[in-house]
Formats: sequence, structure tokens, C-alpha cells
Amino acid sequence: MAMLLVLALVDEPAGRVGVGQAPVVAGNLAAARELALEDALRQTVETAMVEILAPSPLSSRPALRPILGRARVYVKRYRILEQLPPASDGAGVYQVRVAADVDTAALRREIERVTTAMSLAQAPSTPSTGGKRPGLALSGTGPVEATAVLSAALAAAGVLVVPPTVSGTPTPPQAGAVTASAATEGPIRGTSKLSIQCRIGLRVSSAAGSVLADETTSARGFAEHEPDARAGCWGRAAAALVPRVVPALGAGGESPGGTRIVTMDVDIVEPAALSALLKSVRAVASVSSAELRRILSGRAEVRVTTRLAARDLAAAVTREAIGALAITTTEAAGDLVKLRVRGAPSSGGAAPAGDTPQGLGAPVPPAPTSSTAPPPPPTAAARAP
Repeated sequence: MAMLLVLALVDEPAGRVGVGQAPVVAGNLAAARELALEDALRQTVETAMVEILAPSPLSSRPALRPILGRARVYVKRYRILEQLPPASDGAGVYQVRVAADVDTAALRREIERVTTAMSLAQAPSTPSTGGKRPGLALSGTGPVEATAVLSAALAAAGVLVVPPTVSGTPTPPQAGAVTASAATEGPIRGTSKLSIQCRIGLRVSSAAGSVLADETTSARGFAEHEPDARAGCWGRAAAALVPRVVPALGAGGESPGGTRIVTMDVDIVEPAALSALLKSVRAVASVSSAELRRILSGRAEVRVTTRLAARDLAAAVTREAIGALAITTTEAAGDLVKLRVRGAPSSGGAAPAGDTPQGLGAPVPPAPTSSTAPPPPPTAAARAP
């Protein structure tokens, strides 16, 4: 009996316990398990946030919701206590119960940072900060809560967000138009939770009217009450959208060393052309680094640290890639370059070895043109005296 008691005490879960659920779609149990695990970890971080914010309820601080979209960052370690797959593989709900050790110190610092950033972003003097942080005049259509959550996420990423009609303040050089919508998908079968699907889009334009970024993302939120599910959905969508938009805003401007971050949005269909492009970008003397950030179907995103402006960088890369790639600059504004990259057409002559990337039309060694075959080597009998 004493041994059983000791084992029970050792097996007692440490930390905060969360229970996550996710519907099984098209029989994909692995995806449902991962979503349920994310939901469970998010609940443990949300519990910690409620404890930190007490006595103020979390529902009164919608600007903090994007933190829950990256809840895993604040989980030091976790242990799965129970997994309950649905009785039927094709439908139902996957449930996961975890015990997680939440890094409350890091979570508290992040809450304080977001709160401070929001206070600075809403201050009338924020647009005139010497250009060290990008300014964005934000306006939106759709639910006000979505714009507020996205504004908080942008502020946490270092963007100074101001309403477009703040009197007595300079107009930021960039304007952002937010579109948002949400729809209730109904209760999740076998649970007491509701499912909400939402979509947030942000289109950023420069003072000259050119489009710097145009991104849209969608997410889902699950909770017992519709306002909580909707708020969670906005937070997840904003957390996914902001990292895709901030590079186009020129966040941080130029560093003390004179370098800047330029994002290259590349229209590319040949895999070999991508490696050739990266080689050409890194060969430019004014480029410190070139990092491949994203690869989608027919598109790639490259983050470049350089001393050149966007248009000058595009011209330098085009010159560097002559003979290997055909590059067309479709747009260069702010710290965003849009390129169309294709393999250079094969020229009749043979290229030096190693100069033509594999898959970009490397010339095939020509076949012998002489009709006379070389004489065969002498046989042993012919060599005998």
C-alpha cells in the first residue's frame, strides 16, 4: 500500500493542466491530435495569463490575445497525461490532456512589453520618432475587435500604429487597410465547444500609392462561449499575419552600421533557379547575408541584409546573374523587391564548368562529329613480334 501511494505521488502531474479538443477532418487523426495538443497548451498559458492579470479579466484586454497564438513559446516542458481518439476514425473529436510547466516570468515580461508598446502606439507623439520605427496609419472594415487585435500584434512587433485621423500629428508614410470577417461553424460534435472561422487581411500602401504588402490569413477558434472563441480566432490569425507583413514595412529602418533588411518576393518555378538566385544575391558586394524564409508554390521569400536600397539591390542582383538567370523587377518600393526569375535561355556555346546551375539548361557535351571512329587499341596478337 505504501509503495502504491509513493507511485501515485510521483505520477501526479506538475504544473498547469489543460484539456484540448479538435475535430477529426477527413479521417486525419494526426492533424487532429496536433490541433488538440496546441489547444491544450494554449489553455495552460491562458490560465497563467489570467493569474498574472488578476483581478482584471483577460476578456478586457483583447490586445493580449495574440500572445496565445504562440503559446508554445512560453511552455518550458509538458507531459501528455491522456489521449482520447474518437471511437470512429472517420469522424468525431480528438482529446488531449497535458500538464505543462509555463514560463510565467517570460510571459509576464511579454505582457508588459505589449502593454507598453500599445501605450506608445496610441500616444499622439508616436509618429514623429525620427524614423527609427515604421509608422502605419491603420484603418479597417469589419469587426472592430479584429482591428484592435491586429494593431496590438503590430505594436508588439515594433510598428507604431496610429489612427488615420489623429489631428495635430504627422501622417505616417504608410497606410494599412484591414479587412476582417468571421463565421460561426457551430458546435463541435461530442463537446461543449463552438468553432469559429475567421479571416484577417492587411494591405499596406506607401505614400506614393504603391502596394508594399497584401496578405490574408485565416484561422479557427474553439471555446465554450462564442466571444471567447472569436477572440481566440482573431489572436491566432493576427499572430500568423504580422510576421508576413512586418518585413515589407522596413521595421527598424537602417541599423547603426548602415545596413537594412530588404525582402525579396520572388516569382520562381524552377528549383535550380532558386539556388542560382541565392548565389547571385550573396555575390553582391554590399550584401551581408541572404536568408531563404519561405517557399510556396511558385513563390519564394528571401530576406537580405544589405547597404543598398531596394531598387539598387534589384539592379545589382540582375547584373550578377547575367548568363545564368533572366530576372525582371516587377516592383521595388520601400524595403520590398518583387522579382520574376527564370532560367536563362541556352546560348549555343559551351559554358565553363560549374557556371551553369543544374537544371537551368546546362549544355550537353557535343557528340563527336567525325564519321571515322578512332582505331581500336592493338590486340595482344598484333603487339607480338
